[in-house]
Amino acid sequence: MTLKEIKKDLRRIQHFERVLKSKRIIENQCRERIEYLKTSGGDSDTGERDRIVYELEATIKQLNIPDFIRRGTVLKNRYIQYINMLEEQDQALINLYYINCFGTQGKIARMFNYSEEWVKKRLHSACENLLNIINKANGIEGA
Repeated sequence: MTLKEIKKDLRRIQHFERVLKSKRIIENQCRERIEYLKTSGGDSDTGERDRIVYELEATIKQLNIPDFIRRGTVLKNRYIQYINMLEEQDQALINLYYINCFGTQGKIARMFNYSEEWVKKRLHSACENLLNIINKANGIEGA
């Protein structure tokens, strides 16, 4: 495994987390609208209301959140055990930036009271350490 592959996978995990958050927001909006339509007053134009509810439920189904979660979890599980072997600060940085999608490198830098440049270098170093751990665990020479 190479550093480039690890960073690519970590960015994919980050992407999964961001997309999942947005899918959940859409799902919640649809559910709120369905609830509103089901509880809104009167019998007037129930056919139209039922059609809109059906469309909203179809939208929720098309989001395919369970399958999306499964695919993201498979990728995430490939790395979690190795991330847990890193020193605390490296774990925190990788988890905050890639796994939990806490925010930008600047936001993480402010949280740790360091510069954004420090976070960028430290994330790179953490990924290199992760590569070494994975390669050692897999018996690859030069790790």
